[in-house]
Amino acid sequence: MKPLLIKVCGMRDDTNICQLRALTPDFMGLICHPGSPRYVGLASTAIQGASWSPVQKVGVFVNASVDEMLAYHRAFGFNCIQLHGHETPEDCEMVRLQTGCRVLKAISVSGRADVERAESYCWATDYLLFDTHCTDFGGSGKTFDWSLLDHYQGTTPFFISGGLGEQELSQLLGRQWPKWVGVDLNSRFETAPALKDIARLKKVIEQLRKQ
Repeated sequence: MKPLLIKVCGMRDDTNICQLRALTPDFMGLICHPGSPRYVGLASTAIQGASWSPVQKVGVFVNASVDEMLAYHRAFGFNCIQLHGHETPEDCEMVRLQTGCRVLKAISVSGRADVERAESYCWATDYLLFDTHCTDFGGSGKTFDWSLLDHYQGTTPFFISGGLGEQELSQLLGRQWPKWVGVDLNSRFETAPALKDIARLKKVIEQLRKQ
């Protein structure tokens, strides 16, 4: 099994972004949903708008219009768009065509039906992201029943998200699914909303890359 792809989401602070970028996770996400405490705003800073290569910059949206996404894309220069709302497969394909970005679709998981429903997105997405079901779109900070992923028969590779800290990652790394390629890290590594603990992430990234 290849080393897992590492996505760290919910970045905003310029210094924090530069510190994390130096650790070269595979993806770093900016939240473009005004309802989130990690909302980045539409006016990018020089750091936010610069290329983060080789790190892939992800814009995270919730039920936004394509025009809204294009406005943020012009400001930030995303490599990937993550859709975290009620977007359909057709919406995902439209975003991919209009922005030229790879598309990640978040799937809220509360039962087997959610995992099976995700397969309908495979033709229109580059990655799926299985996250814990919650009543809001801000994330729950909790894990879901990972055994539900045993029922995924899709062709699109997926990330696992939702309440992943060091302990949860150590438990997760014993699992294997054919299309599992990455993990999404956010709130469990924060000292405040949108501010990550770089020392802890450094240790985790080093450990994950040894797998």
